Amino acid sequence: MANETIIERVTALELTLPSLCKDITEIKNNHLHTIEADIKTLSKCMGSMKRDSIEVKTDVAWLKRFFWIIATTSVGGLIAQLLNL
Repeated sequence: MANETIIERVTALELTLPSLCKDITEIKNNHLHTIEADIKTLSKCMGSMKRDSIEVKTDVAWLKRFFWIIATTSVGGLIAQLLNL
């Protein structure tokens, strides 16, 4: 009797094994598509972040010009003071 239950269990496992393998491959494939979609979304976000950082860098250009003007006028004022001595 014990041999019959073991044989029945092995037979049941042999029948369920292909469907289990199929389910595992489906899970892997579905998970892979999800990961690929997430990677595409992240790469799009990174592109927009790079573009935004470039815009910020170009928006700071006016600040550099402002300090250049201030430095130039300061040096000009010092030279004018030296010439007045």
